Parts: sequence; C-alpha cells; structure tokens
Amino acid sequence: MAKMTALKATLIILAAAFTGHFFSAMAQEQAAPTAGNLVANPGFEEGMTPWKPSSGECRIDEASFHSGKHSLLLDMYPDKKTAAYQSIRLDQAAPAPVTVGFWSRTDKADTGKEGECRVRIFAHADGKTFANSDSSRRWNVMNFEIKKDSGWVYHERTFEFDRPIKALEIGIQGFNSSGRAWLDDFFVRTFQSAESAALSSPGSANRACSLEKTAASLVLENQFVKAEIDYRRGGRISSFIEKQTGKDLTDKSNYGGIFKDVIMEHGFGTFFDQFYLVDATNAAPEKVSVTLTGETGKDQFLKIQKTFTLERDSSVLKVDFKVINAYEAMATRFFTLRHHNVMKFPGEKNNYFYPTSNGVRRVAEGSIADVFYRDVVDGWAAFIAPIARAGMLCTLDYAPLDSFYNWFGQETTLEWFFKTVKIENGSSWDTSISLMPLHGLDAVSGAAEGLAVDFAGLKDKYEKGEKPVFELAIASGIAGKFAFEIKTKPLPEGSATILKKVELDLKPGETQKIPVTWETPIAAPTLLICSIMDAVGNMVLEASR
Repeated sequence: MAKMTALKATLIILAAAFTGHFFSAMAQEQAAPTAGNLVANPGFEEGMTPWKPSSGECRIDEASFHSGKHSLLLDMYPDKKTAAYQSIRLDQAAPAPVTVGFWSRTDKADTGKEGECRVRIFAHADGKTFANSDSSRRWNVMNFEIKKDSGWVYHERTFEFDRPIKALEIGIQGFNSSGRAWLDDFFVRTFQSAESAALSSPGSANRACSLEKTAASLVLENQFVKAEIDYRRGGRISSFIEKQTGKDLTDKSNYGGIFKDVIMEHGFGTFFDQFYLVDATNAAPEKVSVTLTGETGKDQFLKIQKTFTLERDSSVLKVDFKVINAYEAMATRFFTLRHHNVMKFPGEKNNYFYPTSNGVRRVAEGSIADVFYRDVVDGWAAFIAPIARAGMLCTLDYAPLDSFYNWFGQETTLEWFFKTVKIENGSSWDTSISLMPLHGLDAVSGAAEGLAVDFAGLKDKYEKGEKPVFELAIASGIAGKFAFEIKTKPLPEGSATILKKVELDLKPGETQKIPVTWETPIAAPTLLICSIMDAVGNMVLEASR
C-alpha cells in the first residue's frame, strides 16, 4: 500500500441525543450536512436487511434495545467468527469529514488474548480499501473496541480523509470471543466539500470551534476536545471527550460529572441538581465560551458563576469561577469552595499524581479507599491510565488551594478544596481552573497550564559512575516556541551543570520527546531540573526530580 489514506479519528462516547438548537461558530460559513442518516435500517427495525450477517449467531433481538423494539445481538463463541456488514455509498467529489456513531451494550464479553469485539470501519478510495492505519501508521485508528461490560453506551468518531471516499463499510465483529454484545441505532453522515473547506481558515490548521445548545446541555467543541455541560444539573461537565483517544473522562451517572460545585457552609450536594441560568454565550471560529450562574433557595444572596472557554488552537478547557456575595446580603461573609469531580480514563485502573514536599506522589486507583493530599506544593494534579498512557491534567491557582482528595468507591473522584475566603457584600472571589487531556505519558513530573512534563525512562536510583539515559516527554495543550534547559545539581550545595538546551515548536494535543544523555558519571546525590521558557524568556514551568 504505497499511498496511505491520511485520516484523523476522534471517538466520542456520549449518552445524549443530538437534537436541539445549534449555535455554530461556522454557522454562516457552511451549509448543512448531507441529508440525514446514510445508514439503511440503522436500528434493525426491519430485520437484517440490508445488513449481511456471517452466521446464525448474529441475530435480531427483541428483549434488549436502545430505541425502537429491536437491536442486533452477537452471541460470541471462542471458536467462531460472528459478524454483520453494511456498505454505504458516499461518492464524495472532494475530501470531506465522515461521522460514524452507534450504541452498544455488552454482557460478560471476554475477548481473551486473540479475540475481537468491535465495530470496524473500512473506507474505499482510489480502488483500494483502508481499514486500520493512517499516514502515521497508528494501528486500529478506525476501530471501535467494545470490551468492557456496560449498559447502553454511545460511540462516535469523525474521520477526516485526504482524498474523496467512494464508499464506507461498517463491520460488526465478534471474533473468537465469548459473551454477548448488542448494537443499535447506527449513524453515518458526511459533509459537502464546501463545508469541509469552511472548517479551517487562514492562519490556523485546526478546525473551528463550535457551540451547540440542546434541550439539556451546552456542547463546546474544537479539534481536540468536546465538553458537554448540563445546565440543568448544577452546570457540571457531564461528558469530557479527549478526541485523540476518543474516551470520555467522566460519566453521565447521577454521581458523575466534573465541576459539581460545593459550598462547604451550605452542605454537600446543595448545588448539584440546581438549574444554572445561561447568562452569556460567545460563538466565534477562534473561541467559544458560555457563562452560567447558579444559586439555591437556602441563600438567595450567594451565587456561583462559571465561564467555560475553549479556543481553536488549544486542547485546554479553561473555567473561570466567581463566588458572589450579593450587595443585598448587607454583610461580609466567609465561603469555602470544593469541586466534586468524577474523573478517570475508562477501562483500566488509573494512576493519580500530586506534587508534594516529598516529590510527586503516585497513587494507584483502588489502592486505598480515600485519601487527602494536604502537603501540596503546586497547583496541579493529574491522572494517567498506564496501558493507554492517556489521562488528564488539572491546573489550579495555587495560592487559594487547600488540598486534593481521592475517593475510590462506587465512583472514582479527583477533588479539590479551596481555602475559606472572605467576601465583602457586593463583591466576588475569583479563581481559574483548566483541564487538558494527556496522552503518550507514563507519569507527570511537573506541570503548568497547557504543559506537562515527565522524565521518561529515568530510574529513582543509580549506582556511582552510571550515566543515565532518558527522555524529557512534553505534553502540550498550547502552541508556540519554547526553550528547554535541562541541568543537574549535586546535593546539597553543588553547582548546576547544563545537560541540554533546545528549542521546540509545541502544538496542541501533541507529546514530544527530547533524548538526554547524562555524560558525566554520577558521583553524588543529584537533582535533575527542567526549566521551560516562553518566546520572550519568561519562565513558564520548572520541574525537578
């Protein structure tokens, strides 16, 4: 295959309807997508036609379905390949995005070492078939893996090709596995070429931002992340999709969500299900934002306002908070803000990272029931799934931060508590928090808004005379030119020696690595320091180990 079809794939796991009013940053730039759903019999209400089953173990089920009265059921066996396929004509005149979505449910599904339970997408162009690689040869990029037992879950990917696609084939596959899987409500749509051109503009290679309002939520989206905000339930983020891995880093359960507001003086959960008013929205190609304000019947003079902002050339979602003590309160009052967040990379046990006075502390999910981290020395926390090597960085204003907290129970949380603040009547207390997806990292050694670094491959202990070899891994959510300086300092009072200086152009959503060799053999306990400066020489991050 000399010429590969270049594509980018984003997977969205999202249990919400795609109906309602659409406020798009590109609304005046592009037309509507091609008419409706291109999948024939998407919900199996008309039996198998025109789906092509491979065996009797692939059948229509009337007992479990997402909508309507039917679904497709795969009865999987270790010695059999159960599958169904449908081919869809696209006949694109020019390259344009294609979105594929569906719902799935599994029961006791086990793929073992060799099996597969997935939906696989095949694209046909230039007389060739492309299935599971793009120009960078990232395997399985066009697969939806279905391995974890769950109730009905929505999956979606948008594929961007570099050439017109003539046809798309959906393959539902339960190969050499056991258990059962249900599939329902498939969805495929494509865009006209004029629409595709409107997705980008001069000065940026990234797709424009969009803001969508449905009957239940607001959805902020750019090329890197998709955040759904439920304004009916406390203005929480009910879904946060990292589009490179396609995983939802929270969940839509009653306990789920990010930025569930707690004012400690008013009790846990008081704001969780409050209706937050949408005060302002901004939808432009370069930036989208929405401002919500909430209050409770317990205190009409206390308001929480939060503004969510997503920019075109950034994978960082920024949230600006105000705790407002209304003028009518006629008194200075004290408030303590906490955020209850259900956050993890799904499908495996995560590691959580916190900067403490004894170095970065790593805590494995489930290794303890719950734990406070009060000895924090910087305003960040992170979690990473060790197999997927993906997760999230959370950055906060350090001065008002009191502590972090994990709960490993029915849900997995990463929470933060702020110090109690004094607010005059007619005034507010303000703070900012940012979320940035991570990928290609095993750990975090230091972080700032939009940046996370790790000394990859560096051991905790070396013998005298050894020359360590490692890589500085840099995950970026922002774009720009940065200078990196890596140096060593013998302890306790030795002089610093520069190991490496280099400049890099960082891009959002990418992880780069700088190879480093410690030329001088280690002779004493040594501190390794990484300093990062922006284009004008300002220090933006310093990490040490």
